[in-house]
Amino acid sequence: MELKLVGALFLALVASVQCASPRAATPAAAREVKPHEVFYRATVSESLCLLLPGHPLKFVVSPSSQSNDRLEISCNEQRPRNAPEVELKFWLDAGVPSHYYRDFRWGHDVGAKDGPMHGQFTNDPGLCQKVTKILEEVAERAPTHATLHLMNAKLTVKCSPDARWVTSLELHLVPDQP
Repeated sequence: MELKLVGALFLALVASVQCASPRAATPAAAREVKPHEVFYRATVSESLCLLLPGHPLKFVVSPSSQSNDRLEISCNEQRPRNAPEVELKFWLDAGVPSHYYRDFRWGHDVGAKDGPMHGQFTNDPGLCQKVTKILEEVAERAPTHATLHLMNAKLTVKCSPDARWVTSLELHLVPDQP
């Protein structure tokens, strides 16, 4: 009898938790929402990846906030007539309203473990300026692909002082621009 009572209480508890969860209430909400996308691609004057130690062809830059946003930067060095190409792929958390701006901060060494006060541009702030110039060439163009309501996104790039890495490169994406 006690075992049946414990089992019934357990089932009631599980049912109440499922009903209290808004995701469990509807099957459509239970599916994960795909992130919004904004992709930029452009032929640039100088190879971004060849400027970086280790010459990575692809790397990720973290968002400044604790969001689920993601930025992947990739280089295509195998272009005709030695014209390097850079691609920026933003995946933005669909749970955040689309009119909110998104910030990404690149200060860490690409391909290396972070040190407490050492980063990609710590000993070479001029490198940050070169990278900024290259990424501005990409940002001047309209996105090559975007979730429909983000086609008017505006991207800006700048080097800024940083408490952890001394110098960091900031990418500021404003999704809805007239």
